Amino acid sequence: MRESPWGKFYQSKKMEGHHFYKYATFHSYQDIEGLLIDSGFTIDKFVSTLFQNPREVKEVEIPKEGLSFKAGFAVIVAAKSMISRKAAS
Repeated sequence: MRESPWGKFYQSKKMEGHHFYKYATFHSYQDIEGLLIDSGFTIDKFVSTLFQNPREVKEVEIPKEGLSFKAGFAVIVAAKSMISRKAAS
């Protein structure tokens, strides 16, 4: 997530003109949540990982259930709501 230490790390690479990250767009959780809701999705579950700081990774992490703003990466499980499907028909 953009606000995490990892997000800030990769944003600094973007600002330095890194050949890969200069094209990247980093989003906040609020950005993604808004896009999902506006598109008719409901959020069912979160899984977070990358709690170690960049350049200080010492071990493989086991992802944790739930959303953590300290995590560098989060999986959001979302499904299209039935109401939106019927409205689109």
